[in-house]
Amino acid sequence: MLYFLKILKYLLDLAENIIKGPKIIWCFLFAFVFIYTLPFELAWYQIVNINTVKESVLFHHWYAFNNMLLFLHISVAIPATFLGPLMFIPSYRKAYPSHHRWIGTMYVIGCCISAITVFPLALANKAGFIAHLGFGVMAVVWFFVTYWAYTSARNKDYVAHRRWMMRSYAMTFAFVHVNFTFHLMGFYTGIFSVTGLKAMQSMVSWMSNLLLVEIYLAATSFNGRWLGFQKWSYNLTHVSPLDKVYWSISKPKKSNIFAS
Repeated sequence: MLYFLKILKYLLDLAENIIKGPKIIWCFLFAFVFIYTLPFELAWYQIVNINTVKESVLFHHWYAFNNMLLFLHISVAIPATFLGPLMFIPSYRKAYPSHHRWIGTMYVIGCCISAITVFPLALANKAGFIAHLGFGVMAVVWFFVTYWAYTSARNKDYVAHRRWMMRSYAMTFAFVHVNFTFHLMGFYTGIFSVTGLKAMQSMVSWMSNLLLVEIYLAATSFNGRWLGFQKWSYNLTHVSPLDKVYWSISKPKKSNIFAS
């Protein structure tokens, strides 16, 4: 009974932190409810139709292997997209730092597995070379920005960690974005073919997300303070010294303050 009450208190605290957190979190939650019908449908299809393939055919006649790859990709991508927004709520992060680290670890594992599995699926996408290139590059970028977000946190460079993590979630949210475009497919049938639309999805789904994040990072400080047009324009055309890349984990001489 006591354990149940602890879980209930945690859930109530989490709900309170979400309500008090950035309002954009509500947009993410709405997107999940509206968009996830397609991934769940695909995942269910892979379970009940193990000997037929609905999406990319990487190994011809090895339908079960193709389906397992796609099912694994969907299974780890869905939790990552749900967990991601929780990491950006300052009040929740401060109230439960250990939970933040646990959620972050699960998020990184999910993104890395999903990026690795999406790469061979991208190379076998039926929409052709553009889709191969779009989703293939997305898989590589997604993996490395997530890895750098993890290594920067382990090296206690939380400024770089925040920047790489925002880019990582921009890539993760492509999983939602690409399915959102799919729901709007009816509006484009008179302009693009289904193959053309899927090729467009392979680029727009992650490039637009990443562009918005880059614009925001160039315009604001670590605490989200507006820097002004002059600083913003400068940051848009120069590589920021804050974007440090850590290939390995070491003990840094100095650490930044873990601010909200």
